[in-house]
Order: sequence, then structure tokens, then C-alpha cells
Amino acid sequence: MRAGALDSFVTVQTKTNTRDAMGGAIAAWATFAEVWAEIRPASGRERFINAQLLPEATYKCRIRYLEGIRPSMRISFDDEVYEILYVSHDSKRRETMLDLKTGVRND
Repeated sequence: MRAGALDSFVTVQTKTNTRDAMGGAIAAWATFAEVWAEIRPASGRERFINAQLLPEATYKCRIRYLEGIRPSMRISFDDEVYEILYVSHDSKRRETMLDLKTGVRND
């Protein structure tokens, strides 16, 4: 993998559960890793949901091999949050490929 292609610094976040002052459980996002990535657009569309036109885009993301990354995590980059749809690794464990989607819920 050419290092020059990894031109975006992204944060991989994982969901954690914490307690509020009253002892209730609340979900929060914690940093799992900060890595350099190559993010490229894959497709886009608009969906009509609840009387609103919502844009949705998908992206392909390549990073150096990262153990433990899962689709339940998310990527934060450039004030945008991306849902991880799919994770795959090359056979030599040199890189990890991610399919991402915008329009992520914040829960």
C-alpha cells in the first residue's frame, strides 16, 4: 500500500455504555483508533423518508490492517460520521477495506 494514498486522518469509534449522575445507562462513542485512510466515493442517492428528502452516499475506505474493527463501529472524519457497513482484510493482513455510509444515526 502506498503511503501517499492514505491522505485522510480518521477516527474509528466504538460504542460504550457509561452511567449518568443518576445511575442510568447512557451510550457514548469512544475512540478505538486514529489512522490514516484513503476514502473514495462509491455511490449516492436520495431517499424520501417521513416526508423528507434525505441524501445518502456510500464510500470505500482503505486503511492499514487494523485488528478488532467491526461493523458496529463508526468512522469520524472531517466533521462527518460514517456507518461501517462491511469490513474485509486482504489475505496478507496488510490492509483493511471498509464500506461506509453517510446519514448515520447518532445513537
